[in-house]
Amino acid sequence: MRRTHPARACVTGAWPCNIVLRRDGTASALINVARMVGATAGVAVLGSLYAVLGGGPAGLAGAMTMGGLVQIFTAAMAWRAAPANR
Repeated sequence: MRRTHPARACVTGAWPCNIVLRRDGTASALINVARMVGATAGVAVLGSLYAVLGGGPAGLAGAMTMGGLVQIFTAAMAWRAAPANR
């Protein structure tokens, strides 16, 4: 078992200074892995779209348009999923 550094808990104020953490950083690691997988898949999909559209300016425009549309769509989904008391 690991104990947190006393300064960490006291500075953040999130936990008492004597708490024992068994899975410290697990959520952060999972979020980081999801971010890396999403970035890798995004590069693969948009790179494939770029190649299918023949590369050059047309491929770049198509890939960037698709990337922008995905961003707008996911932002709208996140906004809808947020609690009503924004």
